[in-house]
Amino acid sequence: MDHQYCLYDSLLHVPLVAHGGPFTGRGVNEDLVQLTDIAPTLLSELNIESPAFHEQTQATEIFNAERESVIAEYIAPQPSRESIEKRVGDPDNVMDTYDRSLRAIRTQTFKYIRGSDGSTELYNIADDPHEQHNVSAEHPDVSEEMSNELDTWEQSFTAMEVNDDNDVDESTQERLEDLGYI
Repeated sequence: MDHQYCLYDSLLHVPLVAHGGPFTGRGVNEDLVQLTDIAPTLLSELNIESPAFHEQTQATEIFNAERESVIAEYIAPQPSRESIEKRVGDPDNVMDTYDRSLRAIRTQTFKYIRGSDGSTELYNIADDPHEQHNVSAEHPDVSEEMSNELDTWEQSFTAMEVNDDNDVDESTQERLEDLGYI
């Protein structure tokens, strides 16, 4: 169950395949890439300039610059705690473990994960690609540095307010809950 409620590479590290046109013959790129990098890359390959968009997304074009780190976020459980409890209950309060937000910063060597519940994890991705051993105690300097980088990133933009109002009819709402989307 915790697979979808985490920021481990088993969930985040997925292949991106681009083929045809300007992407033909580019080969394999092992650089760090975020989803936010895809749109600016496509715009650039189509020769569409969009400086305001680049600034808003804090994105990097995939083929033009290497990232030193990437960021991942998990804002709230999806499906929601309420939806899961409605369907299967939670007699042992298992959902307490997942009822928090997570943010992570990853380099080619380390990944640091911080939860809104105060939890922190540090993995040496180079030596432990399956993220089995939290090495934060062995590398407090790396944890602090990556935590500071995450703070800097968080302070670099204004978060959007989320409006929970929806105009979805009850049957659609129930169907989306059954599929695990809400």
